[in-house]
Amino acid sequence: MHVEFKGYLINPFETAEGKWRARFRRVDGEAFTRRYDGRTVAQMDTVGIGTDRISANDAVEQAKSIISHGLI
Repeated sequence: MHVEFKGYLINPFETAEGKWRARFRRVDGEAFTRRYDGRTVAQMDTVGIGTDRISANDAVEQAKSIISHGLI
């Protein structure tokens, strides 16, 4: 299951039975850049949500919330 949302592709996955998380990436393939003190310290193609959810839909909704609130 893949969900496209606001230019991101969200992919939920099960880490253990009944424990879901999501990864997302930009549809255009551009990397996420992490900066510290004005310097680039990391670039990532995919960002993962580190909190377990009870369903794939919950994991997708959590990723959508993070994207919508600009927390990435």
